[in-house]
Amino acid sequence: MIITIVTLSTCLAYSSQAQTGLPLHLKKGDKYLVEYKTNATARISGDNPDSAVVMSTENILGTVYEIISVNNNLYQIKATYMSLVFKAIPPAGTGAELVQFDSGKPEDLDGEMGEAVKEVVGKSLVFTFDATTKKMVSVDEDPGIEPQRSQGGPAVGLFFFNEDALRVFAPKIFGGDLPADAKLEVGYKWDQNNNNTNGGMETKVSRHSSITKIEASKLFITIDQTVTVAGSPDGGDGMAIDSKTSATGKKTVDQATGLLIESRFDEKGLRQMVNDQGKQNTETNTITILTVKKV
Repeated sequence: MIITIVTLSTCLAYSSQAQTGLPLHLKKGDKYLVEYKTNATARISGDNPDSAVVMSTENILGTVYEIISVNNNLYQIKATYMSLVFKAIPPAGTGAELVQFDSGKPEDLDGEMGEAVKEVVGKSLVFTFDATTKKMVSVDEDPGIEPQRSQGGPAVGLFFFNEDALRVFAPKIFGGDLPADAKLEVGYKWDQNNNNTNGGMETKVSRHSSITKIEASKLFITIDQTVTVAGSPDGGDGMAIDSKTSATGKKTVDQATGLLIESRFDEKGLRQMVNDQGKQNTETNTITILTVKKV
């Protein structure tokens, strides 16, 4: 009887402990369509507030991630850049025309903007991701993309062909950007802070995340983030920049696969730039939606 009670108590204590870490459960051949959508509005004003102009842009980028090998928790993944849809709404009263682009339309690819996009769409990059540390460990095949952005055209750089950008982006998909040792329980919190100085500009990132709900093997996470950038850029001829962006976000992560399902961030920012020509203020509002679907 005593042995039974002790054994039962031990089992109950173990079962009450939250799982640590979010493992990836993916198979060779699995493919996922990742859609990255941004909707941004900017209000730019100078010394005279009445001279403000407002413009907005939308980007929708599609990338397919294919698992090409699995070996001891190392996943080799092929990212193929599939599609780009772009729209730019010019400031009212300027006489400028609405700009629209869709890589799925042959006539758009044959135009001026299409030349830059054709350097990216259809190209693939292969990298290895460590599911234990939740980090990209190597780029195995690099297509050597160096796209040229046409004036006023799509932001092709959002395809994450840059290795540094991919190191930041990949953990958001494969593991939902949770720490490798995260406790999968409601109320678990973690911080991600980063300060760096580059080219005369100091950037500070403060990010606070928490698991707010667990339901049907899904993790629901909320995020608060602040980014400040200040300094005088190298080669800026005395220019001074001071900006702050605040964001709130929500994301859903699938415990069964370890993949992000969807995330949304709402950002508001103010950038003040001063140089010999005067002062410029830029107020921004950006909505970023990221979705992952198996194909």
